[in-house]
Amino acid sequence: MTLASWILCMCVHWAAPPMTADPLPLGPTVPRGQTVPRGQTIPPGKTAPLGKTPATSPTTARDVFVSALQEFQGIGAPQFQDHLTRFVDRWLARDPGAGPELARKHRTAVLLGLGTLFDAGDTLRQTPIVGSMLKGIATQEEKLIRDRICSHARLHGRHDAPKHFFLAAALTSRGGPAAATQAGLVKEFEDARRFERTPSEGSGFSFLDLAYDHAGVRFAASLLGWKAPEKLAQPPLPVASFLPDFTTLSLPERIGWQLYQDEYRGEKSDAILERIHSAIDENLVEVARHTAESPPEPDSDEPNSDEPEKTPGSSQKPGKVPANPKSGFTP
Repeated sequence: MTLASWILCMCVHWAAPPMTADPLPLGPTVPRGQTVPRGQTIPPGKTAPLGKTPATSPTTARDVFVSALQEFQGIGAPQFQDHLTRFVDRWLARDPGAGPELARKHRTAVLLGLGTLFDAGDTLRQTPIVGSMLKGIATQEEKLIRDRICSHARLHGRHDAPKHFFLAAALTSRGGPAAATQAGLVKEFEDARRFERTPSEGSGFSFLDLAYDHAGVRFAASLLGWKAPEKLAQPPLPVASFLPDFTTLSLPERIGWQLYQDEYRGEKSDAILERIHSAIDENLVEVARHTAESPPEPDSDEPNSDEPEKTPGSSQKPGKVPANPKSGFTP
């Protein structure tokens, strides 16, 4: 399948299905921290603390997804971002300790599990590049719970930001930074065309959405060592390093297709993307500085220790916005 054909699959509308009003029980699934082999059910009992998974039980995307369902039930919108960043960092801190290849597999599983969590509407599930890998991760009952959680999900107070960030990261884990960034751009072009036809029903082209796409791509590229394989031997950077508050940048939104072509195509789009990446770069430096100034956390064997080891670093930028969906892309 060509790049163009699977990119078209990303034009599916990303809106989540209607949410139910009442909380949904998780039911007889697996206790927090338990390793969950694909397609199997483990009865309640002793749990495996985070960081203590044996080498014979490698992390799977389902492990991360089921743990997230249990973690975020009952978490409201105001507290969601703090819980989310701690949860992501805890899972990434589970070092397999057996070389870069196992580290890559573990980090990829974390990204795919998080992508499944925020894939309300099964957008990611329908893409050829990762869809086949997501079969069997979530049951129908679990998808209902997931959708309820997604209704409260927020990053910087924005409802769709977690979806943009973690779906872009999941796509990067399988297709690379250039393909994932292109997929997000095509989705915004489709939104612009829909907004042009029916302004009351569309969201239009949003540079703010695109900012969270690019941040997710850079997060995954850093984790997986794209163009910098040595990063696989380093502790992962905190996810917050890649999440400056983009809502403070006054990025343009609700742009129709014709307005994009007339005013934003080309150099103006490139300049806006430079602002986005500069904000990420500055945030990486600030988080690294704060980490260096903070006293080290004491070692703990508790299963839900919230503060993993943090190490400063940098990441590759995925590139510039092309003038239209058919143009080339520079990774």
